[in-house]
Parts: sequence; structure tokens; C-alpha cells
Amino acid sequence: MKTLEKLILAVVAIVWTSAVAVADSPNDLLVVANKSVAVGSVDASEIRAVFLKNKSALGGDTVFPLNAKSDSDLRAAFRSRVLKMTEEKERGYWDDEKIRKGTEPPAEVPATLKAVFSKSAGVSYVFRKDYKDGTAKILATFPE
Repeated sequence: MKTLEKLILAVVAIVWTSAVAVADSPNDLLVVANKSVAVGSVDASEIRAVFLKNKSALGGDTVFPLNAKSDSDLRAAFRSRVLKMTEEKERGYWDDEKIRKGTEPPAEVPATLKAVFSKSAGVSYVFRKDYKDGTAKILATFPE
């Protein structure tokens, strides 16, 4: 009987793990970094600080944030899920930063994953459906 119980538990664990893997959405937002960035994972507040230029390093490595184009669905998802801002609030934030500190927003790139792959210390974001294994390190995931 003990063997049967172990077998049933093993099957339940396999089915549950498979169900969890299927739960990933193609529109989950992945924050990615160039493989040269040593940090393994970060939380939302650290990512927000880097992209709002309140922080310039992750795990001791200086990083270079790269934004998607401001009118893209990708940028809207990042703005909403990570920055917790509307487009207008983000624009106002950067207007204020330019006036008070002379700080410019992160550079905008047309292809964030390609830019992170090419830019040492680059950090950006991509939808799961557009992520290519091995091109960049995943630092965080923000569900759809």
C-alpha cells in the first residue's frame, strides 16, 4: 500500500507541475538583462528604481535601462505592471526630472530583447511570447 501511495503522490506532483507550467501566459512581462549582469533576480521596487533612474546598479553591477517605444503595447504593459504609472504620469515624472536634475529618461529602442543581447549591462523587458531562450537572463516576471 505504501508503494501505491507514493506512486499516486508522484503522479499528482507531475500533473500539478505541468499545470503550473501551462499557467504561463504569452503576455507575461519578463524583465531581462544582458548575460554580463551578475544578479540573478530582482524585485519590482529595484526594477522601478533603475528605470526611474533612482538607482544605477543591480547586485553591484552598473546597468543600463532600455525602454520600448513609448507608444507600444510592451511599454504600456511595463508602465502599468512595473512602474505603476499612466502614460501621462510617466511623462510628467520625466519632465520634472529634466527640470530639477537634468536627468533624461532611459533610451527607447525598437527591439528590447535584441538591444539587451547587444548592450553589455543592458536591462529591459519583453513579452514572454517574444523571448528567445539563451538571448538574455530573466530577472523577474510580471504576470498578465
